[in-house]
Amino acid sequence: DRMANGVKVAGIEVGGLSRDAAKEKVREWARTKLIQPVTFSAPLSERRWNITLGEVGGRFDTEPALEKAFAIGKGASVWEQIRQGSQNYDVNITPEFRFNEVALDKQIAR
Repeated sequence: DRMANGVKVAGIEVGGLSRDAAKEKVREWARTKLIQPVTFSAPLSERRWNITLGEVGGRFDTEPALEKAFAIGKGASVWEQIRQGSQNYDVNITPEFRFNEVALDKQIAR
């Protein structure tokens, strides 16, 4: 019922955590990322816009990434899990990022 040792989601160590604890840790990371401004720049005009990812309808799909992370090391038999118990998997799973292009266009036009 715990994440395998050495597993990371978005660079955050979740190995050894319960599914719920890992979910909260990764969701907090996503919330923080969505409020940080990102600079968009137009190559020809050299105009710049500071927009948060949240302002353009951005979201990180953390659930599929957490499911993949939780599955690591779980396919083995009980004997294999006991034998490899302290194995460090050194895996990093990156959540997919999505945004709303219409919202981005509106922010830039504004």
